[in-house]
Amino acid sequence: MSYSGIGAALALLLSACGGGGSSGSGTTINTGTGTTTTTTPTDVTIQLDAAATGTAVNPLVLGSNVQWVNGGDNLLLASSLTFDSSMVPLVQTMAPTVLRYPGGQQSDLYDWTLGIGPLGSRGTNLQAVSNTPQITYMGSGEMMQLDATVGSAALFTVNVVTGTAAEAAAWVQQMNVTGLASPSGQVLPPVTYWEIGNEPYLSNPNGSNPNDCEIAPAAYAAAVNAFVPAMRAVDPTIKIGIALSNDRRNGIVATAVNCQGFAATVLGALTQSIDFISLHNAYLPYSSGADQPAAVEFAAAMGSTQTIAADFAAMRSLLQNYPGLQSLPFAVTEYNALFSPNSSSAYYYANASPMGALYVADALRLFAGDDEVLMANTWSLSGNDHWGAIHPPASGVAPYGRPVYEVFRLFSQALKGVRLAPTVASPNFDAPSLGFSAAASALPLVTTLATEVTASTGATVRLIMINKDYSNAHVAGVSIANGTVSAATLSSLTAANVLETDDLPGSLVRSDSTLTVTAPMIVNLPAHSIELLTLTLAP
Repeated sequence: MSYSGIGAALALLLSACGGGGSSGSGTTINTGTGTTTTTTPTDVTIQLDAAATGTAVNPLVLGSNVQWVNGGDNLLLASSLTFDSSMVPLVQTMAPTVLRYPGGQQSDLYDWTLGIGPLGSRGTNLQAVSNTPQITYMGSGEMMQLDATVGSAALFTVNVVTGTAAEAAAWVQQMNVTGLASPSGQVLPPVTYWEIGNEPYLSNPNGSNPNDCEIAPAAYAAAVNAFVPAMRAVDPTIKIGIALSNDRRNGIVATAVNCQGFAATVLGALTQSIDFISLHNAYLPYSSGADQPAAVEFAAAMGSTQTIAADFAAMRSLLQNYPGLQSLPFAVTEYNALFSPNSSSAYYYANASPMGALYVADALRLFAGDDEVLMANTWSLSGNDHWGAIHPPASGVAPYGRPVYEVFRLFSQALKGVRLAPTVASPNFDAPSLGFSAAASALPLVTTLATEVTASTGATVRLIMINKDYSNAHVAGVSIANGTVSAATLSSLTAANVLETDDLPGSLVRSDSTLTVTAPMIVNLPAHSIELLTLTLAP
C-alpha cells in the first residue's frame, strides 16, 4: 500500500496490504493450563516466547538535553540557584536516564569556570544563538544536582571551538577529582561520559562563509588528539566521544557544503583511542523545501527510522576502514522530529505535536533494539521555545508535559529487564521520500518493542505497539509461548488530532485500563496511537 492520492483528500484511508492477519474465524491457543478460544477478528498478530533468552535493556536511550541558558531552560528560578519546585517533579516523572549539558551549539562558546561557585561570583557566558551575555545560573553543580535528584547520568560536551584541551582537562578535574557538592552538602557524582564538540561538520552561523564547516576536519582531528590525552590524564576511567556525520542522507548533503569527507578525514588522522561516535542523524524528516500536505509529512515521519538505520550502517561501513574503531558504539546525542525548518509550517513544532511524538516513539523503539547504540538524547528536556518536552509555567498556567513527555513516561515503564524478539505480522505501507527521509516500501504499520522481567513470583512481559496508520484502527492478537498470562493492563497514548500544534496540555492523552485475559490477548490499536501492554505471567 502507498500513501498515494494524498493531494485529493488527505484522509489517508489505509487498507491492509499483505501482513498475514487472521481471517477472524477464531484462533485457538494453548495457554499451558487449558485451551481458550477467541473469535475476535485481528489483522495484526504478535507472538512472544517468554522462555527466550534476551539481551539486557539499555536504559540510556531515554536521554535528553539541558542547556545552560535561561536558567537551564526554565528549570531554575530567575536570579537564583534553586530549582523551580513545579518543574522538578515533572522531570522526575519523565525519568530521563542521561542528560547532556551544556546544550548543543551553546557548548561552542561555553566557559565552564563562569558557572562555578556562589551566585555573586558567577560570570557571564554568551548565549550562542542570540550572541548576548547571560549570567551562568545553570552551572556544572546545578546540572549534577539535577542528575542526582532525577537519578540520571551526565554527558558533558567540552568546548572545542573557543576552548582548549587544558580547559577541558580542568573541567574533568573539577567534576571527577576535586568534586562538587550541592547547597545542602550532598556530594555530587562524577561525570563518566564526555563529548568533544557538538556539530563541527556544520557551518558556523556566525562564520564568514556559510559553506565552510565550523572546524575543518584536520583541525578537529588535531583538537581531538590533544583533548583526549589531556582529559584522560586527569581521569582515565572516563568515556570520550567525538562528533561525526556521514556526508549525505537520502542523497542530500548532511554536512556543510565544503565539508564532504569530514568523517573520513577525521578518522584517518586520529592517533588517540575514543569510546563512542556521536551522531545527530535522527532529526527527521528534515524537509527544508515547501510545506507538504499533512499526510505526506506524517507518512515520511513514520518511515524515517529506516533512514536512521541506513545511516548507522553507512557509518559502520566507514569505521571498518580504521583499525580499532570498527566496533565503537553510537550515541545519538541530539534528535527529534523535524519537519519544515525553513518555512512557516506548524509542523516545525515537533514536541508540541502528537505526530512528532509518534516519530520519537518509533525512534526510541529502534534505539532500544540496537545493541550498537550507547545512548540517545532528545532535544530537549524543558523550556527552549517549542523544543522542550516539559512546557514551563506561563501566563498563570502550571507547567505540563508535551506529547514527547508522555512517550518517555510510557517507555520508561517498558525498558526494564531483557529484550524479547516478537514475531509480528502487520499490514504494510509505503513511505514517500521527503527531505532526509528516504522512500521505503512494505513497511509494517504496527511496530513493536518487547521486554521481560523475571522473578520468583513470576515474569512480567511488556509490549510497546505503535500504530502508524494515519486514519485506521487495527486489532492485535498477542500470543505468549511458554507462559501463562494471569493479569493484563493496557496503557494507551491517543490524540484527537495527531497534527495538533497549538502547544496546549492534553494533545496526547494517556489512558490506563485492566484487560480481560484471553488467548490470544486482544488489543485494540486506535489510529496513530502508542500502546503498552503489560502481562503478568504465573510462576
